Amino acid sequence: MKNIWHIEIKADTLLYWYSKLTGTHGNAKAAAFYPFLITTNKIHPKMRPYFINHELIHFAQQKEMFIIGGWIFHIFEYFYILCTKGKYGMEGYLLRSTEQEAYNNMFDLDYLNKRKSFSHIKKYWKNKPVIWNEYLKKILTTEGFPIVYEWTDAPNTLYENHKHQGRVSFFVVDGSVTFSGGINKTVSKWERFDVPVGVEHGAIVGNQGCTYIVGQEIEGDA
Repeated sequence: MKNIWHIEIKADTLLYWYSKLTGTHGNAKAAAFYPFLITTNKIHPKMRPYFINHELIHFAQQKEMFIIGGWIFHIFEYFYILCTKGKYGMEGYLLRSTEQEAYNNMFDLDYLNKRKSFSHIKKYWKNKPVIWNEYLKKILTTEGFPIVYEWTDAPNTLYENHKHQGRVSFFVVDGSVTFSGGINKTVSKWERFDVPVGVEHGAIVGNQGCTYIVGQEIEGDA
């Protein structure tokens, strides 16, 4: 991974509010404001180099546009996507050329050594949307889950009380699910939930159904 000089600051609260303001639903694990790289303690150790690489790609974008130009471009692209595609929040965020380049190349730790200047404009301006489901599968696989798959439940599917013997984690990519019993939580689109091991709980799927990307440690334990 190319070493771009930066100052790293760990600030969980700042990233929480950054996610709120940008509509990324808590998905922000790091943020790039050259030369400051803001990170959170919630990054899985195995994912850390890839999230750092993601932000260093943003640094490269910002530096070649003389920092202030990068932020002007960022604002311009936000309104361009909003006005031409009607997308905002997480959907608009994933259509930005800067994010497409960073997401599509973050798992290639040698990317910055071969990256061509202004790649986000030259290659990604015409929108090559991030394949989000595949990205989420890559995260769970990298974190060490041996079983990773996509699952869809019909509306109002009911899960009776049960508990998991091993780790189970999932991202909701559409719809919602509400837990009850030992867990009191609703997980909606764009959110991740790590199910506590050994805690008895039930769940009911929302009226729109629910699609998940699931990682589990033990076969048949979901």
